[in-house]
Amino acid sequence: MSKTDNLGNQNQLLSLVAHTSVTKRLFKSFPVQLTGSTGQTAEAGLEFKNLENGNQSLKLSVTVPKNQQAYLSLFKMQGSISQISVYKGKQLIENYNPNLVGQYINLGSFKQRTNLNISVRLSGTGTAQFARPTLITLNEKIFQRQIELARKYQATNLKYGKRTIKGNITTNNDKQALLLTIPADPGWKAKINGKQVAVKTVDNLFTLVPLNSGKNQLTMKYVPTGLVIGAWLTILGLSSFILYRSGDDTIMKI
Repeated sequence: MSKTDNLGNQNQLLSLVAHTSVTKRLFKSFPVQLTGSTGQTAEAGLEFKNLENGNQSLKLSVTVPKNQQAYLSLFKMQGSISQISVYKGKQLIENYNPNLVGQYINLGSFKQRTNLNISVRLSGTGTAQFARPTLITLNEKIFQRQIELARKYQATNLKYGKRTIKGNITTNNDKQALLLTIPADPGWKAKINGKQVAVKTVDNLFTLVPLNSGKNQLTMKYVPTGLVIGAWLTILGLSSFILYRSGDDTIMKI
């Protein structure tokens, strides 16, 4: 996975759990029309000065295709921004701190082709620079189809304890693995049929356990390390999927 292309990473991960090839149509990027700005055009985007005055803003016009979930990509490259307020027409969509959340603002789901007028107000101090805003769309029909396919490979018979995961999984070859959507952490230890196995990760994000061909009795235990004792009290809302793999190197490069 890429360290910078997080949309591409999401697409790749979804294709992985759905056992399909990566589709280039899931996410698309569209330019937006800048209709007004108190900032200056810089080489890489827009620059806003004297943010403490509280009057820095920009206005955008975007066209969302039908059957799409739409997001405004507003990436802060540098500067001190404490709050960004995004409006769709006169309706406030979101107040958020860009230092705590990502660059994507959810504009909503659109069944028909729709033109939107977006205004953004910036609060902070000094000077800040932003990359040129773009519109990102998620094809809802393709996304739903991928989710339905992924559910066919979901491991549904696992039992989650406070610091344990147990279950029985049957596979038809030794090139499969169990992907758990729990954060990668060296504290996780796993046994398959009573034998210790190496717990791997997918791009240092999720936890991956190699499986044998046939029946796999899985026992996982979380053993806190260092100063993270007590960090795992409960495991809620987890999902796990059976993946195909062609070797450990492939897994590590996902």
